[in-house]
Amino acid sequence: MQISLKSPLRSFYIPNIKPVIIKRILLMTNQQEVQFYVFNIRLLTDRSRTPGLYFTLFRRLFAINKSATGSKRQGLLFHTMKRTRYAGIPVLKGHLCRFQKPVNIGSQTVSPAGFPHYQVNEYLFIPAIHRLCLIAGDAPLPLTTLQRLLEEGLNNAVQKEEEVHVTLEKSPDFLDDLLDAPQISDIKFRISYSNQDLNDEYTNLVDSQLRDAEIEYLQISGRAREGKSVELQKSTFLMGAMGLVPSNGYATARIVNRDGYPQWVRTSDYPRQFRLHCSEEQETEAIVRHLLQTYPRADEA
Repeated sequence: MQISLKSPLRSFYIPNIKPVIIKRILLMTNQQEVQFYVFNIRLLTDRSRTPGLYFTLFRRLFAINKSATGSKRQGLLFHTMKRTRYAGIPVLKGHLCRFQKPVNIGSQTVSPAGFPHYQVNEYLFIPAIHRLCLIAGDAPLPLTTLQRLLEEGLNNAVQKEEEVHVTLEKSPDFLDDLLDAPQISDIKFRISYSNQDLNDEYTNLVDSQLRDAEIEYLQISGRAREGKSVELQKSTFLMGAMGLVPSNGYATARIVNRDGYPQWVRTSDYPRQFRLHCSEEQETEAIVRHLLQTYPRADEA
């Protein structure tokens, strides 16, 4: 067993150990496990996309959101929002509430929006890397619905000629499972250019070409020749394009799995779940530091 500690936060990751042993270790070291999901927020605008612009966007969403609560059958309410700093980086944090408007309220407990059937989660937004972190609670998160509601809300907060795209960060396991498949018969994906926060050479090449060509979305659909398999690894373009999928797109593929059966795999089934172990007092700072390491910052996002 190998445990690496990151001073001063004492946050660490423990691989390949049974959950019961992890719990004992956490109790002994005054640690807790925090699980969270991340959404990539991309603002399409001719203005300089600085962290300050993303900060203003979320503050405006908060102001609009509070004055227009309860107007839909289901909605997303940023119930609280405060500005703070962690690791020297400005951060917005608070609680958001997903709610549904019922036919008959009765005597049920209601959400801050005035409706029952609600779920509250803690969030962090880091303008420097335009990522929204949603901390998981006891109840499962409807991630696809949250992505849609978040995108709707943000697009109500931008200028008329601007647009916001929201993408749930996907696990790299999708590409690993795709490349491990004995056969790929069909593949389809849609990508857009990134916030210039990539590391892979081929992906950067495709990303820059999309940006230079002013292509907002590129959709690719391919089918293998009869009796053949799509050989992704033999195409630098396709591999580079697939590198944009986790943060800036989605993909589906029809494969033959290792049991010999046809199967569809979709990125929507591969949300990236982050797990950290840290003390409760330093949870937020541990998350911010981890995401700053995961997603490099550019001068202009």
